[in-house]
Amino acid sequence: MYLEQLRYFTEVIETKSMNRAAQNLYLSQSTLSTAISSLENELGVKLLKRSNQGVIATEIGEKLYHDIQQIFYIIDAWQKYPSLEMKLMNTVKVAVTPTINNARINQLITMLLPQINMRSYDVYGEYILSSIPTSEYNIVISYCLAHHKEHLLQLAKRNGLRVLKIEDDELGVLLSKNDPLAEYDTLSINDLKNRQVTLLNDEENGIIENHFKKFFSLPFYHVRSTERLIAMTLNASSITFCPLQNFLDEYYIKNNLLLCKPIADFKVKITAYIAYMRDPSYLNSAEKLFISHLEEIFGSLN
Repeated sequence: MYLEQLRYFTEVIETKSMNRAAQNLYLSQSTLSTAISSLENELGVKLLKRSNQGVIATEIGEKLYHDIQQIFYIIDAWQKYPSLEMKLMNTVKVAVTPTINNARINQLITMLLPQINMRSYDVYGEYILSSIPTSEYNIVISYCLAHHKEHLLQLAKRNGLRVLKIEDDELGVLLSKNDPLAEYDTLSINDLKNRQVTLLNDEENGIIENHFKKFFSLPFYHVRSTERLIAMTLNASSITFCPLQNFLDEYYIKNNLLLCKPIADFKVKITAYIAYMRDPSYLNSAEKLFISHLEEIFGSLN
């Protein structure tokens, strides 16, 4: 059985005429008839019959016709694989700690490689480095507290990663524009001590909690999604911590729905970084090009 036979059979069904089907296929009618007879003999069933409407399918022929449509649909999809592969080869796959603002990452990628697509994955802090060798993504963008940097570099070495420093930043307080503290340019620990703090439930935020909890009268509340964290902050029922510089381009900040305020009397330094596999065989061509640009801009931490 050949695909051509299936196409010939389909053309006969759709034109209801052996003569018209032969013309459309640029075949002689005898060649077409021979191909259809060969298909019927191979399957051991009668596929066509004549009627007042022309040549039509038998009951089993009708079933075969519908099966052939599925076969052609799958074949058409297969033929798109090269373009799909090319698209994937032009995609930079990046895992991002939810605290990091994706808008800035998109801007960075667009600036360096405007023809490249980006696919981002939200991954929580305790998994983000150790998951790279076995994950879909090959690059991570995250942050660590300044005094936690040695632990970060140990994890990177263990997992065969190189780490580039993007920028130094510090933690601020993210709160609603309707929050009573919104009118102040800077805040103090004393301003915050009776407030409910909500954090994403991950390792890095656990370290942040250890830094701050001694100053707060209420226990910290934990959520598993950025959406829930933002919702609680927007309705002024809670505050949270965020990188001061990284959040400047964030939608809620730019539209003055949320405000990010520095803490004047308790500075917590953080470092935003990019990590990726040292072994280039893990990277597609777009990612290699992207990383080569990054290495020209940012210094290595290891």
